[in-house]
Amino acid sequence: MAAAAASDEQQFSQTAAGEETKIVLEIESAADGAIKGKVLEKKSDTVYTRTNTAAVAHSGSQTKFVMGKADDARAGAVVHVTGAAEKDHSITAEQIVILTGYVKVD
Repeated sequence: MAAAAASDEQQFSQTAAGEETKIVLEIESAADGAIKGKVLEKKSDTVYTRTNTAAVAHSGSQTKFVMGKADDARAGAVVHVTGAAEKDHSITAEQIVILTGYVKVD
């Protein structure tokens, strides 16, 4: 299953506050609505590679989860996050698509 186009590492780092952004993350930790991980860069529809860029997505009651549920957003999971960039370069997630099991990380 292909995900919508995501920002690459450079595009994500240059996103201005308030702009919509899309990233794919490999989650390192998730607690109290804060999902922390590393940005993944797309190599093909099913293969992503790790970057050194850290990112934080904030989920809440308004966040829609697709192809899974909130409990699936845990350490080791791969997720596609769509939301608004904040001043601190975190993302307020509008939608999180669980990609674990559908994509491979190199």
